Amino acid sequence: MHTSSTAARFEPRKQPVSLLDSLLEAAGDIVFRLTVGGQVRAASRRALTLTGVEIGGRALASLAHDVDQPALRNAIAGAGASGAPALVEARFRCQERDIWFELRIATIASGDDAPLLVIGRDMSAQHATEERLRHMATHDSLTELPNRVLLSDRIRMVIANARRSGQGFAVATIGLDGFKKVNDGLGHAIGDAVLRMAEAIVDFLEAVQADGGDRETLAGAARIGDH
Repeated sequence: MHTSSTAARFEPRKQPVSLLDSLLEAAGDIVFRLTVGGQVRAASRRALTLTGVEIGGRALASLAHDVDQPALRNAIAGAGASGAPALVEARFRCQERDIWFELRIATIASGDDAPLLVIGRDMSAQHATEERLRHMATHDSLTELPNRVLLSDRIRMVIANARRSGQGFAVATIGLDGFKKVNDGLGHAIGDAVLRMAEAIVDFLEAVQADGGDRETLAGAARIGDH
């Protein structure tokens, strides 16, 4: 009697590799063949190397970061049901770190039980650049403390949460007397270190923003009852 399992049938090295798959892999992309239900039937060598786990028969979404799994499952289901291409971004748990991929999902005339083709392009560099720009726009370049833009955004979030939950909130300002003497007398590097220490002490606030002047002021907001 012959028996076989899905995992046993998953032999990526014996899968026929098209010229297109080879070109995509050479470009650094990862390639998967999926069932309509989202199970992996074949994967490119790069995909196997990056994940470092046995993925035969596993749902592709299970390789993604927990918070990204619902969007990936929905995209796969949508492509499988309608036949229309889908595009989604998700972080895959790889051996060394999580990697952001832009995943393009399309149906192909495969003649087998794996009609979905998924091509993933590494978007880590783009996400890192976006994060750096976002940080530069919302933080002071010297102290790394949040600036007024981020503080205003956090206060709006605290107010919105308070309205939804019925919890109270507080906005606090804390004056650092004599800060100018420290800053001018000992140098800006020491002054910046003092501000970072003050931020660590009042880390119960949603965000802390330093406002320069003769008396440095730290401002922030917190939900009452959170701490």
